[in-house]
Amino acid sequence: MPVFTAQDIRTLEQLLKKECALYDRYSTLIKKERGILKSRDHEQVTKLSEERRVLQEAMLTAQDKRLALLRSCNLMSEDDPQASTPTLRSLVAEHCSATEQRILLPLAEDLRERVLEARELSKRHSMIVSFALTMVHALKSILRSGEGSVHRSYGRKGKVKESFSADTEASRVLKEA
Repeated sequence: MPVFTAQDIRTLEQLLKKECALYDRYSTLIKKERGILKSRDHEQVTKLSEERRVLQEAMLTAQDKRLALLRSCNLMSEDDPQASTPTLRSLVAEHCSATEQRILLPLAEDLRERVLEARELSKRHSMIVSFALTMVHALKSILRSGEGSVHRSYGRKGKVKESFSADTEASRVLKEA
């Protein structure tokens, strides 16, 4: 008795194609966002980040649909979290005919490659954004430290001595009170 019906195979094929397209769009969007980061166009970066968030949700929904289809065919179990999760390729190789494998295995491999590429791009993008935020916070800290007062005095030999006292937010609150 076959595990997959012809309808299941068509549905799985459509889901795989849709997921591949979503991952392609996601990778393209990350590359575009990285280019926009260089130009420091805040509005464009915000817009692309929102588009990326929407795509992530669509990718998760497509993945959930694919997993639901595999569960409906009794190929995956939700009950035992310790059970090893088989790969899509191994499920197709084990439970599909040669004709179905010729259709589904290349799609499964394409999806795998796109997922790995998107993960790598996301990781790099996250590192770049994290570095940029660290730089912004460092600059903000430097600028805030420059708000303090500098005291100049003359030493015994007539040299100018400068001392710096940081104007902290706590001291400003005390001055205002």
